[in-house]
This record gives sequence, structure tokens and C-alpha cells, in this order.
Amino acid sequence: MSDDTRITPQMEVWSGDFGRSYSERNQWSLAEYRERMLASTGFDPVELYRWLLEGVSRSAPILEVGCNVGMQLSCLSELGFRSLHGIELQQYAVDRAAARLPQAEIDQGSALDLPYDDGAFELVYTSGVLIHIHPDDLSRAQSEIHRCSSRFVAGVEYHSEEPQEVSYRGHEDLLWKDDFERRYRVRFDDLETVRSRRVPMTTDPSLSTAYFMLAKPTGDAG
Repeated sequence: MSDDTRITPQMEVWSGDFGRSYSERNQWSLAEYRERMLASTGFDPVELYRWLLEGVSRSAPILEVGCNVGMQLSCLSELGFRSLHGIELQQYAVDRAAARLPQAEIDQGSALDLPYDDGAFELVYTSGVLIHIHPDDLSRAQSEIHRCSSRFVAGVEYHSEEPQEVSYRGHEDLLWKDDFERRYRVRFDDLETVRSRRVPMTTDPSLSTAYFMLAKPTGDAG
């Protein structure tokens, strides 16, 4: 993390006991996770990733920003992706992800200052991470994700047509729904949507999750 990266209130919460408790609650096996997602959305997350990442080589270097304990990376591993990388703010989750996925490279760090070269990965994605970044810091996080991708940017995030703060486990300033796909496209004129889908939560009608993938022009790929 560079010296000019401030520690935001959200970073303090997620890197502390609150964040660790989240990680401890969410340490399921892949089979358990798939069952839970089927129950709450009617969809198998592995099959959703198969659809979302169609056309991405199984040998492509992939980075998940905010990988927590590695559940989403486990879905990609199940699909045969072999060059998996993750970065996570909370050290406890880093250790759990590394234990779960010894074949992956897991680093500790912030979405606001990714410690990688420009275009280091063919695909950079988030899952339930942009929603926890304060709107004032969102542009910086998206810029870092865009910078580190040579080709694809993807997201799995709660969706709202307009920015909307949501109370999260009794806390304010921790969760914001938005149209994150649109925010990428407005900020970066080299990104075009490859595919996009909304998946409603059957257990909570107020929530739907956007699965989206965008791409830079082929000629600009690293």
C-alpha cells in the first residue's frame, strides 16, 4: 500500500473484528455454498460463472479484488481456471483463502491501491466488494481495477438503478447498491459490455445481483 492511500472508515471495519466475524460466518465448502446460492437465487454460482466468463482462457491470469476466504476463486477453480490470484484487505481472510486454494496466489492489500503492474491480469473482477466501498472512493477502486486488467473487467454486485445506501447488520456507511456496470462504462470509454444479467434474491425481493463482464478493445489487450 502506497503512502498516499488513506485508511478509510470502511477499511478499518473490514480489517478488524467485524470483518473477521464475516469471514468466520462464510467458511463453507464449495458444495455448501452452491446449495445456499441455489436456495437463495435459484442459480448455481459455478454455472453462473461458466456463463459470465465464457471466452476467457482457462490459462488466463485472473485477479479477484477482495477475495475474502476464496469462495469465488473456488468456483473458478472448479471450472478449470489455473492462474488464479486474489487480494484481500483482512489478513485472517488472506490466510484462510491461501489454505483453501494453495494453487492460487493470495496477497494482502487494498482495492484502492493494487500492488500490480498495468495490465498484469487478463481479467480483474469483484464479487460483493464494490458495494462496501464508499461512493467517494469508488472511482479510485474502479480505476485500479481497470488499470490492472489487460482485457476484461467483471463484477458480481448488488444492483440498483440509482445509488442507494443500505443498512448492513445494524451499521451505516458500509453498503451501497448501485449500477456498477454503468459506472465503469461512464468512467472508461474503452469498456464495452460483453454480457450482463440480473439475478434476484428469492429470499429478499429488495435485492438483486448484477453479473456483468466488460472488455477493452482487442487491439489494446496486453
